[in-house]
Parts: sequence; structure tokens; C-alpha cells
Amino acid sequence: MYRLDAAPFEQRYAFLVDGRRRTPWELRELARKAAGIDVRVEFCFCEPALRGVPVVSEPLRFDGLEQQLESIARAALNGDQMVHVDHAGDRLMVALWMFDERDRFVEWYRRRMNAPQGTFANALNALGDERCRQKLATAVGYRLAPIPFDRRLNRIESASP
Repeated sequence: MYRLDAAPFEQRYAFLVDGRRRTPWELRELARKAAGIDVRVEFCFCEPALRGVPVVSEPLRFDGLEQQLESIARAALNGDQMVHVDHAGDRLMVALWMFDERDRFVEWYRRRMNAPQGTFANALNALGDERCRQKLATAVGYRLAPIPFDRRLNRIESASP
């Protein structure tokens, strides 16, 4: 995580997948290509960094994929690591990768809702659940800003028995 001079982890290691050696980066790119503009797939790519996407605990299945993608995106948007309202600074802060991909979010929203116009906030509202929408409602008029990338490791919370 901390060696910036080394190749990214996702490009250093390869695994045998369907008879071919693939790096995690290649698998991620194949998934992105298959998803097209569907930004929900991005919430399935866990990151080891603290401000990254949380680890998804179940494999994605073709049967029920739509519901899984909705559920995973909603769960990720509920925490402060993806979307944070900074009332002191009048900022709606989003994870750096989301900030960088905001145009894709808007395009996803426009196509999904068959709307000629839309905003990044519209996309977040469509992806989130009621809790997320309530949080976003407190930031109306705030400027959008990225949450700085944090190299510390993402913790996996154990499920309570």
C-alpha cells in the first residue's frame, strides 16, 4: 500500500480465471466494459484503502444481479466513507473515485430515468436509500468536493453472531 514506486497491487499479481492468467486490474476492466455506463458495478470493487469501497461479502450471481447491485450501492452510500456532509465547510464530500467519475454517474442517471437532464446529486439520490437521501437533503446548495484519498487500510467489520 505504501510503496508508490512499485506497480499497483492489482497489476502485480495474476490468478487463473477460466483457464487464463488475469490480474485483478484486468478483471476490473472486463467488468467495467460489460457494465457499460452502469456505475453500480463500481461499488462491487472493494479497495484496501480506508476511503475505498467496502468489501462485498457475497459473490455476484446472474440470477438476482439487478437486486444485488442496488443493495451493494445503497449499503456503500450509507457510510461516511463514500458520502460525507461537511456542514462547517458547506461541502458535500464524496469518495475521490466517485468525484472523478461524476459524469458517468450523471449519464447513468439520465439513461436509467430516461431523463434529458440530471445532476450528480440526482444520481446519488437514485442510488441511495432513504437514509442517504435524508443526508443529501441536508447538503442542498453545498459545493461538491472529493474526500481526500486515505492510504490507511480498510477494516473489515466482523458480523455479529
